Amino acid sequence: MTMCLFDVDVYSFAMICSKILSKEDSFDDIHEIKRILKRIKKNERPKLPSNCNDLNELIQEFWRLNPLYRP
Repeated sequence: MTMCLFDVDVYSFAMICSKILSKEDSFDDIHEIKRILKRIKKNERPKLPSNCNDLNELIQEFWRLNPLYRP
């Protein structure tokens, strides 16, 4: 059985929230995991709506590339 780290859960939660708010899949135009990871490493993230500032700030903290800087 593989255990999932909390850091991954926090990042995943942020990506799910962004999907709900934007009503779009973050990387729906890519079907290869290597290309998705490359975009993530380049700090590419989904665009968030402008009417949810507090939630947007929290999501942006959760999806930081370095898990040490996530809440």
